[in-house]
Amino acid sequence: MPQRYAVIDLGTNTFHLLIAELEGKKMHQLYAEKIGVRLGKPDQEVASDQPQRLSGISAGVIAPTAIERAMAAMHSFVAKIAEFGLSPSSAQAFGTSAMRNAQNGQAVAQRIQDETGIAVSIIDGEREADLIYNGVRHSYALPPIPSLIMDIGGGSVEFIIANADGALWQQSFEVGGQRLMDLFMQQDPIGPGQVAALEAWLEKNLQALWQAADLFQPDTLIGSAGTFETLADMCFFKLQSEHHPFEDSSWEELPLSTVFILTQELSYLNKAERLAVPGMIELRADMSVVAMLMLRYVLQRLGLKRLLASVYALKEGVFFQLADQLG
Repeated sequence: MPQRYAVIDLGTNTFHLLIAELEGKKMHQLYAEKIGVRLGKPDQEVASDQPQRLSGISAGVIAPTAIERAMAAMHSFVAKIAEFGLSPSSAQAFGTSAMRNAQNGQAVAQRIQDETGIAVSIIDGEREADLIYNGVRHSYALPPIPSLIMDIGGGSVEFIIANADGALWQQSFEVGGQRLMDLFMQQDPIGPGQVAALEAWLEKNLQALWQAADLFQPDTLIGSAGTFETLADMCFFKLQSEHHPFEDSSWEELPLSTVFILTQELSYLNKAERLAVPGMIELRADMSVVAMLMLRYVLQRLGLKRLLASVYALKEGVFFQLADQLG
């Protein structure tokens, strides 16, 4: 008999719910939903000459309004979980960057448990990277030549270098989309000076990645869910393709030239204009610019030749781990 589970990824930008059944080593998705909670967003915008924020991920405090958005999302998930015959206490929920770094992260997790019955495990960056890798490796058969896996979150970005034999190196960096917005998007659209400052900051703060890439020489970047799914949709519309992304596979190859063109075009647009770009969604419109600028910098800095997008990420990694545990 298939066993049914609910997994929740409480990300800094988005909360994800996945309900699926496990039959042997196979996962059958029954329901998936994502809600833009913006857990790392400050209560109000602060002028660029006032770097001290009272709340938000850069201040290390989850804002009261963000907490209320989180609770609304979790109550919605509880109702959906019940529809599939599962109890809240059976759900596996994982808090990531915003929760692990905020002064009140544990208090938010406790409130979620008190009000919904769902216990939240706040995981460190190493565990987050483990689960992302486990999801991606079930989406795409990694070749013998190393690939670089990248998961762009609102609070952190996970990088894993892996090949057919397993993970060779991995690290979580607190350089996610909301953090980069706080640092570099003092105006919308972003200015050329801010783009240059962002790239200089990435060069300095991703030294461990540059060193690992020099050692293992990956030739492909595999993007995990989130930003990369939206990017795949934008490429689909840009190229007027007849093949819709992920319609017959859990991964897609994205043309680097189109990705670079889209990145440049989006950097000239404000939020309202970005929302008008075919394939863009509200959930990604704020952080898409800094996320894609970071992606472009990594691709060019490492001279990577291919870009793939995988629909599997942390939550699928949890399911496949459960499948392994069940034998």
